[in-house]
Amino acid sequence: MGYCLSVDGGGTKIIAVLFDHDWNCLAVGRSGAINPNFTRLESVAANMEACIRECLKEHPHITLGAVYAAMPGPIDLLAEVIGKYAKVGEMHAFSEGYMCLLAGIQHRRGIVALAGTGSGIFGVREESQTHLGGWGSHLGDEGSGYDIGRQGMMAAIQSFEGRGPVTMLQELIMQEWQLKLMGDIISVIYGTSDTREVISSCSLLVSKAAMSGDAVAQGIFAAAGQSLAVQVCALMNRDAFDEQTWAMAAGSVWKGHPLMFTRFREVIREKHPKTVAAMPLFEPVMGGVVHEAMRMGEGDPLDGPMLQRLKSSFEAFLYQPKDI
Repeated sequence: MGYCLSVDGGGTKIIAVLFDHDWNCLAVGRSGAINPNFTRLESVAANMEACIRECLKEHPHITLGAVYAAMPGPIDLLAEVIGKYAKVGEMHAFSEGYMCLLAGIQHRRGIVALAGTGSGIFGVREESQTHLGGWGSHLGDEGSGYDIGRQGMMAAIQSFEGRGPVTMLQELIMQEWQLKLMGDIISVIYGTSDTREVISSCSLLVSKAAMSGDAVAQGIFAAAGQSLAVQVCALMNRDAFDEQTWAMAAGSVWKGHPLMFTRFREVIREKHPKTVAAMPLFEPVMGGVVHEAMRMGEGDPLDGPMLQRLKSSFEAFLYQPKDI
């Protein structure tokens, strides 16, 4: 029996999945952020350690035929951590885009519009990748959780000051941070060492408002989808992608409101009618599982029966739960 590990990490969390060649999910580990651009290296190492330890604690000294990992953090550090708990045969470092594409639509070529804490567009041709956007919260990251959270806070402030449309975001923000006055939001934002995370967390409030019918919040999600679509089209033109390619959404922010993907798809159809916009089947960490299944001859792309097997065994990693 062969065993493998798939690991995905970013600005919010790291997750690891242990699986076998009968396509069973054997164990899962999770921990916090591992992006060294925004998290101290000591914390990155500690979060990697916590994740791998949790995942492999019931499988001491296991032999892993392959480890597949995608993350902005140092892969060599991850390999060192895994080596404390397992013997590793092959270590594969995937780009974020390739990992997302494999997990999402089980294809090796296409475009990924990633919207998490940050954002970025990835043009993927198998393991070769080009990139657009992703300049960080100060210079870009349009359509990201940070961007949506910031837009939500600005809308609440403008509503409070009477220079913007009325929105329930003002009330939600005051409740979330237990503010007596709207002006107290200043100390929440500027009195923390992790402003990026605090502002990003407000995207959840924008989602709550949008799902409740708040027009301002819905407009923020629609604008985010449009911004990401414009970036996808720019990458397609710059890198000469075929018109009949896939443009796939990825990242948790797309779950905030359906209008985000609806507008994304509309803009792409307007500019590239033959391009297919798609939502993902699985969360990105499943990219390693899909790649191993393809490598083992289960199909490329995977066929219906194999996909059904993975959906059953890895139900917890479906991008959208069954009841949605």
